[in-house]
Amino acid sequence: MTETYRNFVERCPQHREILDPGRVPFIQYRVYEIWKPASVRGLLLAEAPPWQKGAYFYNPEGYGNREGLGDRVFRLLDIQESAYVDRLQKFMEMGFFLLDTIKCPLKKRPGVAVPSELIELGVKEFLEKEIVAVGSRRILVLGGTALKAVKLISVFSRAMLSLDSITELCKCGKQVETHDATLLFSVFPNSRNKKYQGCIKQAFDLLADRC
Repeated sequence: MTETYRNFVERCPQHREILDPGRVPFIQYRVYEIWKPASVRGLLLAEAPPWQKGAYFYNPEGYGNREGLGDRVFRLLDIQESAYVDRLQKFMEMGFFLLDTIKCPLKKRPGVAVPSELIELGVKEFLEKEIVAVGSRRILVLGGTALKAVKLISVFSRAMLSLDSITELCKCGKQVETHDATLLFSVFPNSRNKKYQGCIKQAFDLLADRC
């Protein structure tokens, strides 16, 4: 993975400042070896690891003194164990698994979209194969970057052609049924999207089959 992203920034040096190709937390924290359930009940698709070192969903020590994606995901799934590592364990025991569209840390720029060529790279080299291998029948798409990625995946692309707004998909609670899986949609669960809290909760309830 590191070689793939190093080659990418060599070809596209304009993106060098927003990627850290030498770090792939997914490998560092041995996610497949430690945290993948034997049978994945629900797959969550996110964007990329945070830029800050150590701030990663599958870091057993959590996010330190600040709230991260893991804390919000666990709360939405009603996972209440006190220690972060125990919440990760419960997440796995419930049959959930999370994959990033982009595997190396990404420095987000306010108001600037993630480069399409970077999303395409993640899908082509890794994500499409991972989704097929994981084999989950229920997939929750978290945020606009993950939505763009899903639209590039061959088994979903035809059903997703006319779907462009993660906000609208989240608000209307739309589900897309394909031969391979049911796709659910949520805006990214962060402080900027508090006004969509009810819609976000509904998407997570559907993921957990609580509706």
